[in-house]
Amino acid sequence: MDGVCSKMPEFVSGPSTFMADTAKSDPRVRYYFHEAEKPPVIGAKRNWMVRNSTGYVITSLIAVAVLTSKSGLLCVRGYSEVIVMFDVDDYYGPEYISRMVWLLKQSSNDTGMVKLHAWFSLGEGWLMDPPTRYKAYTYIDMEHDPLGWGWTYVFWKKTYNNPDIHYGEVDASEEAGLFHSLRRGGFKIGTFADRWFLCLRIVTYSIVRTTGAGPCRANERGCINLPDFMVMKGFGGEQRLKPWLDLWAAKE
Repeated sequence: MDGVCSKMPEFVSGPSTFMADTAKSDPRVRYYFHEAEKPPVIGAKRNWMVRNSTGYVITSLIAVAVLTSKSGLLCVRGYSEVIVMFDVDDYYGPEYISRMVWLLKQSSNDTGMVKLHAWFSLGEGWLMDPPTRYKAYTYIDMEHDPLGWGWTYVFWKKTYNNPDIHYGEVDASEEAGLFHSLRRGGFKIGTFADRWFLCLRIVTYSIVRTTGAGPCRANERGCINLPDFMVMKGFGGEQRLKPWLDLWAAKE
């Protein structure tokens, strides 16, 4: 398992005890601590991790912990043929990796990446009298702008053999640099709608997390309001989603 680069701006003074202990207890995880003169931007962290993964294991986690230091970068270093991206505050179901990797492997030889253009989302709605916040489940379809979202995608590690293919070395929307450089490098990007309840986007009050918030407005393109029971049944029940529902509730 090829592990973590944080997207968070906070810094800690040294290596992560949690990740070090995890690496000791789980042979699939390798933990690597690297010091640098100054904290790198998010895109540089992601490029570093992809380039330093080797071998054949098919999973890679990014942005699931705060793993930067005052003078360096902490990333788990491991094995990958396929890079699988995760965001810490979204829910990814037990079939997410296998389905996404299957879609990639079933695609044409010149496909470098697959990603979702439609997904399930948990946002918020408000009742005015009395003021009440409620969960707003929606199904978002961005087929008209499939490269505009960067939280559900997998790609072949071998695409990085081309030095012109990489994340943009910036602190926001770094995925756009990867998507467009893949296309310039001659690779296709396959896009799919989530028909399997693979993942749930959790919309919070973070500046970068407010887009895609429900409920849908009247005649809003590519947005369908969903009843709670449908989403709960599709994702296997409220207990499975509880940590992410608690995250949403904490944003009140």
